[in-house]
Amino acid sequence: MKVSRYNHRIAHDGRLLLFNAYRRGLHDVGESVYSALDQLEAGAENWDSELSDSTRATLVEAGYVIEDDVDEHTTLLAERESLRLSTEVIGLTIAPTIDCNFGCPYCFEGAEKPQERMSEQTMSAVVNFARGLITESTRGLSITWFGGEPLLGMSQIEQLTHRFRSAIVEPMGLHYAASIVTNGYGLTRKIATRLRDLGVVRTQITLDGTAEYHNQRRFRIGGHPTFDRIVENIVESCDVLRISVRVNVDEENRESFVPLVKYLQDELGLKGKVSVYPAMLRQ
Repeated sequence: MKVSRYNHRIAHDGRLLLFNAYRRGLHDVGESVYSALDQLEAGAENWDSELSDSTRATLVEAGYVIEDDVDEHTTLLAERESLRLSTEVIGLTIAPTIDCNFGCPYCFEGAEKPQERMSEQTMSAVVNFARGLITESTRGLSITWFGGEPLLGMSQIEQLTHRFRSAIVEPMGLHYAASIVTNGYGLTRKIATRLRDLGVVRTQITLDGTAEYHNQRRFRIGGHPTFDRIVENIVESCDVLRISVRVNVDEENRESFVPLVKYLQDELGLKGKVSVYPAMLRQ
């Protein structure tokens, strides 16, 4: 047996937690489990001598401890490739525009973004490309609207959705679902309702911690703060779309993650209505 390379130990509020990023398991464990895993990593044969049978079984079943001949990384890459090449559900990520109303300093697209929207010719090419991916085994079409800020290209989203439905989904009897990655500034309840009618069921909105940190890093072009407007939109739209809040975390703002979660879930009453998760920011 060996320890999974995807284990993470987390000490929080006096509790010792064990998380496996591959199996996505999270368990509240004691010091004895940490010690047992240390012994296993050191090569001890009796690493589990102080553990109960049920605890040992949980460590194995949840993937914290695996067989010596298991190569998790290779298996994970194979699973990802299998999903990527599958034709059962055709998934496309589409940017109706690269334009954005934010001036985030770490944006990979740079400060000067082209303001053009997707042209009629390109939209026709996208629909033809999607149609060409359909096989006899295809059961669904999944679209992720991306950008730039995709809400600046609502007209293109509407046109492409209608074309996908009329040219591909309806005549071929496919299931259709879409999601959108947005900065949330323009996601009013009215826009959320329009998106829902266009088949969008999920949206990802990014915050960079509490208002103090967020407004220093995710501001409108010109420097105007955005936190309050985004949070207001989340509150107003969370019963229309399934919203997940991605929190960019780095050394500068990491201490604001937990206060932000408490603010959203407890003060604003969004617990159970909106999911919140951290994402490491690399520049």
